[in-house]
Amino acid sequence: MKLMCTWLKKGNVNVVHPMHLLNAECAVLEENKTDAKEMFKAAAAVAARNGFLQDKALAHELAGMYFAAQGDGYWAKFNMDRAHQSYLDWQAYAKTEDVAEKSKSLLGK
Repeated sequence: MKLMCTWLKKGNVNVVHPMHLLNAECAVLEENKTDAKEMFKAAAAVAARNGFLQDKALAHELAGMYFAAQGDGYWAKFNMDRAHQSYLDWQAYAKTEDVAEKSKSLLGK
């Protein structure tokens, strides 16, 4: 993370969304639900804005799994649906199927 912070300070915008994603995962480990939610949201938004469909999809997938583990079915479904659509947009069809299966097992559908 220190290296990524150095890149950010030098103006490398390509590491903004991965940094948000790492911060989200750190918040998950620290059991900080508010920060986790905000960082997952920021990671997906920045990735989308900068055209990184695969990273947007990953942010939503990880957020969906996190919210499912927290028992928050609404946000889990929302994020898994967004991950599914983002992987479709990226034309990653095998991953789309994988996310659909994960979503079924996580959400009991």
